[in-house]
Amino acid sequence: MRARGFSLIELILFVSVVGVLMVGLMPLLQNVLGSVQTSQQATQGLFLAQERLEQMIGAYRVGAGFDGVTEAAFPDEAGIALGNGPVYNRDVVVEGASIAGQTLTCNGGAYVSGNYKCVSVRIRDQRDRVVAQVQTVMVKF
Repeated sequence: MRARGFSLIELILFVSVVGVLMVGLMPLLQNVLGSVQTSQQATQGLFLAQERLEQMIGAYRVGAGFDGVTEAAFPDEAGIALGNGPVYNRDVVVEGASIAGQTLTCNGGAYVSGNYKCVSVRIRDQRDRVVAQVQTVMVKF
């Protein structure tokens, strides 16, 4: 009568096959973990950018008005950390804009005067890569 169970050779073979499969799956697992980290940075960056943009819109509507929304009033920030995560830098760009027909164009230069402003907030990581950016147009009434 034969005993029930697995022999030592069968167990060694099973562990070897599982080990080979795990080694083959490691690059996939690293790729998934890297994607999760990139997604988390983009989400945190978008939160930080939207936060600053909302502050600027609040100043425009309630406080300083159209002329008070400037790069000087909302200076760039470095070393922003959310918990134990990565550190970000936040840049604010206020540039002039023009309208022709139904097309509004951000001029790419510093705001000088006029009735339109393009306001951009960029979030950069420690390697100076842009991880998030939000933009809006403000109109002088």
